Amino acid sequence: MVVKDVEEVAVTETPSTVSSEGVDGPPPSPEPHANVFSRIVLAWAFPLVWKGFKTPLQGDDVWDLNPRNRAEVVANKFEQVYATYPDDKPRLIKTMFRVSRGLFFYTVILELLFIAFGIASPLIVNR
Repeated sequence: MVVKDVEEVAVTETPSTVSSEGVDGPPPSPEPHANVFSRIVLAWAFPLVWKGFKTPLQGDDVWDLNPRNRAEVVANKFEQVYATYPDDKPRLIKTMFRVSRGLFFYTVILELLFIAFGIASPLIVNR
């Protein structure tokens, strides 16, 4: 870790990459750079799991949160969608679905594939 001058940190670094002491923050998450296969089987997270298996994890072992998953980003998106409903009928469940529908459909597709392969494998083995 490199300790930097406080003024230099304030000018050149973003708050998400520098802790309050002026030291570099946690390493970036490898998830945004993972390929499709790695995302499906969560292979991008294996180094962290392996390190946690060998030794107890410390706070600086864990990766920085993916920018799209930060609370500010999700809250802003939620507020924008929630504001589109009339004041007399705010819809919490509909808003939550609209905010996360991409992830929801991705999960549904993977679950349907899992079910299809689970049904198909005994049929294929019996032939």
